[in-house]
Amino acid sequence: MRDVELLGELRRVLAAVDPVPAGVVDAAVTAGGLLGVEWSGFELSEVEVPVLRGRSRGWALGTEFAVFVGERVTGIVGAGLGVERVEMQTPAGSSVFAVDRWGSFEGAALPGRARFVLWRGDGGAMVSSWV
Repeated sequence: MRDVELLGELRRVLAAVDPVPAGVVDAAVTAGGLLGVEWSGFELSEVEVPVLRGRSRGWALGTEFAVFVGERVTGIVGAGLGVERVEMQTPAGSSVFAVDRWGSFEGAALPGRARFVLWRGDGGAMVSSWV
């Protein structure tokens, strides 16, 4: 079995476990550290959704990060975080959205529960709670 196949199998197994066991999270953080990635977690709070077409839900981290998910994902990141891209991770897969010079991002939404990874230019990443 190749590494990529093993990782795919691990992803399928962990997708069925909610929440992911703390030991698995610790191992992932340690592995990321060996690769030079610094992870930090943050909790998202549900917020009211501005008038958008269709149905959507929104979450925020204070005034630094807000994301709205319906048929599409739209959001904004505060400049102080230094985020270059936002990744939406779901059990069905992941999508990466480029952050423009105004801090905005958007793209097609994936189905199911999600978490968001804010990839900073310094190699660090902020990982949200599952929503």
